[in-house]
Amino acid sequence: MTLLAFLNETPRVDARSFQPLAYGGPEQVSLIGAPDSFRASFEDICAVTLPNETFRTNKDGSESTSYQPVPYGDYALFVGSVVSEHLDSEPLAAGFALARDGQQMFGKIVWDMGNGVGLSMVMRSSYDYSISNQLAAGGMDTFICSNGCFPSNTMVKAKHTKNVEATIAQMVREAVAGGRIDQHGRPVPSALAHFQQLAARMERWNNVGMCDDYFHAFVGILRGRGILTAHVASAARKYWNACHPSGLTRPLHRAHSAPNLANAFHAVTGGLQRGAPRNAFGSFAGLDFVTERIERSGGSLDGHIPSFTLQIEEAAAVE
Repeated sequence: MTLLAFLNETPRVDARSFQPLAYGGPEQVSLIGAPDSFRASFEDICAVTLPNETFRTNKDGSESTSYQPVPYGDYALFVGSVVSEHLDSEPLAAGFALARDGQQMFGKIVWDMGNGVGLSMVMRSSYDYSISNQLAAGGMDTFICSNGCFPSNTMVKAKHTKNVEATIAQMVREAVAGGRIDQHGRPVPSALAHFQQLAARMERWNNVGMCDDYFHAFVGILRGRGILTAHVASAARKYWNACHPSGLTRPLHRAHSAPNLANAFHAVTGGLQRGAPRNAFGSFAGLDFVTERIERSGGSLDGHIPSFTLQIEEAAAVE
């Protein structure tokens, strides 16, 4: 049974729904740019050869599924259709990337929520066993440069094992509509509710000032904790400097030129667009965690910021 068979109707979206758009320049709705990865269209991810399903022999001599791949295109269409049905709105744009000769996929789909922001769904998968079917729901994108926010509590995964299609279908619906209980017994909000929480939080970050030296210290903390690579940290500094130029030079993104914590966050996510798919979830979650802790301390870097380890919860398997 294919994943798309779990839709309530025919797919709400198709390849025409997944067109990349540029916001304020050449940036697309994508986070990719590392040497071992490349931007891809929806048609590109669909063209990657699907590996064969594999089986294992059990102690009683019977066979069961040990690896069940899900086509990248089906995963994107299912996520896009479920969210579009829930919001009663078509996607504004999408971006995809492939790495390791197509064996890893990263994608982001964005819906316009008005006022220059959008709700995002981010997904990862692989055909080489390296990445399970992962989803980050209800992220917030700014249309200035397609930067996004994806806290770790929105992230969930489903292994490539028996009945994976049914498990993914349940995982996506719970992520979109709410109803999932996290590992601490707390309900996880719906994608829309989470997006609204992030929008309110971004307003708070706008009120935390940040000068150039403070920004470089912020990047240093992220670098020291292994959340950013040297390449991404350098790109983040260039982004910040381009948005806060000296003299009469026009800033890269005028909307990101105010010296505050929110725009420091955007500068780092701008740098993360140069990161590889395999690092994206950990980098975004770690950045979100540190930025939130700085805001809670009133903008001080003197306070203790707890350690962070990304733990993507596993969706309940459907038997």
